[in-house]
Parts: sequence; C-alpha cells; structure tokens
Amino acid sequence: MQSVFYFLQLIRYQNLAIIILTLLFAKYFLINTHLGENIEGVEKWILLIFSTTLIAAGGYIINDFYDIAIDMINKPHKVLINKIFTQKTVLFVYTFSNVLALFLGLFISVQIALLQVFCVLSLWLYACYFKKIALIGNVLVAFLSALVVLIVNVLYQQHFLLVYIFGVFAFFISLIRELIKDMEDIEGDKIGACKTFPILFGVKRTKVLIYCLVIIFIIFLFAFPSLDIFGQNISQIGSYIISLLLLFLVCKLHFAVKKSDFHTLSSFCKLLMLVGMLGMVALKMW
Repeated sequence: MQSVFYFLQLIRYQNLAIIILTLLFAKYFLINTHLGENIEGVEKWILLIFSTTLIAAGGYIINDFYDIAIDMINKPHKVLINKIFTQKTVLFVYTFSNVLALFLGLFISVQIALLQVFCVLSLWLYACYFKKIALIGNVLVAFLSALVVLIVNVLYQQHFLLVYIFGVFAFFISLIRELIKDMEDIEGDKIGACKTFPILFGVKRTKVLIYCLVIIFIIFLFAFPSLDIFGQNISQIGSYIISLLLLFLVCKLHFAVKKSDFHTLSSFCKLLMLVGMLGMVALKMW
C-alpha cells in the first residue's frame, strides 16, 4: 500500500484529478449535451479521459526523471526516483503509459491520436530541453493545459465557443502558475543550468511580467460578457469574481519573498482552476 501511495505521488494524482474533472465538466457544461450520448460516443469519452490521463502521468514521470538533481535541492522530501523507485522502473512505466495512451487514441480518431503524439513529444522535449529555456517551456506547458479543454472541439470536429474561452482561461492560469513555480525553484534551477525567466531577468521583472499577464487576462474576462452567450449578468459576475481573485494573487505576489510564499501562490492558481470549472457549471445552470 505504501508503494501505491508513493506511485500516486509520482504521477501527481491531484493534478490528474483536475484533468479528469476538466474533461468531464467540458463535456457536460460547455457543449450540447445531446452530442456523444450514444454508446459509441460514451466509449470515446472514456477512452479520451483514460488516454489523456495516461499521457499527463507520463509527462510528470519523465519530468521527475530528468530533474532528479534539481529536485534534490528544490524539494528533496518529494524526490522518489532512486529512493523509492528505480530509474529502470519509472522509464518502463513512462513508456508503457504513453504507448497505451496512443493505442487508445487510435480507437477514438486519427486526429486525436496525432494530437496525442504531439503532446507526448512536447512533454518529453519540455522535460529534456524547453523547461530550461526562459518562457518557451512556460508557454508550452500552458498551451498543453489549454489543450485539455480544446481537445473537446477536436473530438467533435466542431467549434464550441465556450470551449475556446475556457481554453484561454486555462492557458493564462497555467502560464502564471509556471512563472511562479520558476521563482519558487530558482535555487535548484540555477544549479541545473536552467535559463528560466527569473534566473535571466530576476524575480522583480518576473513579477512585472505576471502583472502584465494578469492585466491582459482581466481584459479578456471583461470582453467575454460582450459575447452575450448566456446573458451579460452571469458573465459579468463571473468576470468580477475571477478578477478579484487575480488581484488578490497580485497583492500576495507583490510581497512574496520566501520559497514558501511562492509555493502558496502556486497552490492558489490551482484553486483558480477549480473556480473556473465551477464557472462552467454556473454558465450551464443559469
């Protein structure tokens, strides 16, 4: 049982749960519910959720594999490879999960399978190279986070506007969180020869970049009600709530100095993602 617990930590079971919930919420609250209600449609949804989760789990595993030395400094208490699991074991699990995911993707559609190949390669390139390059790795992870939502449009080969809107939401929250995590991990990243934005330009300039992203994000939030998809009232309420949370994030970020401060803000970004999912429910029920 202890090995199972450590394995769940290795694959970031909390983050995987958010991915699963995001896909489920997207299906039931962002698209027309009459789509995919037959047996074939349900099977494709199950396969999509399972394969996407496998790819994400593989991404966390390969990232930890290449970050053993860095994580021994940034978060030594969370390092599991070479302590609990051997490198050979984690590489086998990584390979198996990706192969199984791509195999399942072929049963869904060729487009989904090709998109999943892109995700697998992107996560590997991120772990090996891109995470060490300022902004490139951050933007890539943010884009992959948005794809968790956008893949719904690929599955149905339709353009659901709300799917795109929440895809943008996921992109901004993820990008902000990635930059905050870079500030949190700056010590280990320096030893790992990473060239992240905080290392190249400093923590203060990284904070300024996040402030700019928040401003752009808030502008997007208040452009959303003008689309008048579900009525301006509920859309505006949602925009005000998210904006207030973002302003709270900015205030806390301004005074953040310690590693623990940035870790708390990173967790707060996860809370914002959950608020976004609840927003899906609110828009559907209004």
